[in-house]
Amino acid sequence: MELVTEPDIFSGEQARKFAEELQLILRYINVSDAYMEKGQMRVEVNISLSKISNLKSKILGTKVEIKNLNSFRSVERSVNYEIERQTAMLEAGEKVKHETRGWDEGTQKTFSQREKEMAHDYRYFPEPDLPPLKISELDFDLSLPELPSEKRKRFKEKYGLKEEQIEILVRDISSGKFFESVVSHLDIECPSSLYLLAANYIVSDLAGLMKEKNVSIDNLKINPEMFAKLVGMAANSTISSRGVKDVLKIMFEQGGNPEEIVKEKGLAQTSDDSFIKNIVEEVIKNNPAVAENFKNGKENALQFLVGQGMKLSG
Repeated sequence: MELVTEPDIFSGEQARKFAEELQLILRYINVSDAYMEKGQMRVEVNISLSKISNLKSKILGTKVEIKNLNSFRSVERSVNYEIERQTAMLEAGEKVKHETRGWDEGTQKTFSQREKEMAHDYRYFPEPDLPPLKISELDFDLSLPELPSEKRKRFKEKYGLKEEQIEILVRDISSGKFFESVVSHLDIECPSSLYLLAANYIVSDLAGLMKEKNVSIDNLKINPEMFAKLVGMAANSTISSRGVKDVLKIMFEQGGNPEEIVKEKGLAQTSDDSFIKNIVEEVIKNNPAVAENFKNGKENALQFLVGQGMKLSG
């Protein structure tokens, strides 16, 4: 399938974003994995510069096509380079050739490959074995699954996620499914902060562990229901943020129930004021010089005192 756009794109960044979104749509509707490096998707760009005064009347300059683009980054850089090259030529009074150019990744420049044929040089003729196809007359379900733009909107309105979280969960389809499976196990009346917390642990802590161990989200030992339980324990302060990271690592490596892990490892934290007050007093009593240093403005002394408190409290 070949798709051709109207001349509606005005920068390398727009061209890259358009191509990336097209790839995502093809994946969402199960047309293709659309990996450029595997040859499942190819992007070729055409650049036609025009004077600002000609934009409304759609008068475009000489068209140059760039081939040999094997990544979205190359799409963006080649377009930006070609805009600069053609602008310099036109400002110097030179004419832009109607040609095909290649992209050299090493020099980050385009180079001439051949001059473009005109339409009559192609000698077009109808293909007798490919009749016109009218989609509206086909007898099958034409409905589409949820598209990336629709999912972005739903994640924002339903879960109140941040833009960065949404983009990661929309672009990584498996991570998006895992997130939705996790939130399905959360309390139906839970505050949006719990959704934010779940998304944050998935796109930061869990993603970090997967990258470190080179494990895909489809092969996790962590059950979404157990992950939701861990999020709930973090939200109600059953365990500290440090404790969450420790438990998550154990679950990542071994699976299991976070409640049992916390109990076995003694990671539960207390919010009993009198208990904490006694610990603090004991630490200060045992480390008077460090406590005095802190009172005199040496803030790094606090880290030592907190560490002693953690050791005493277990």
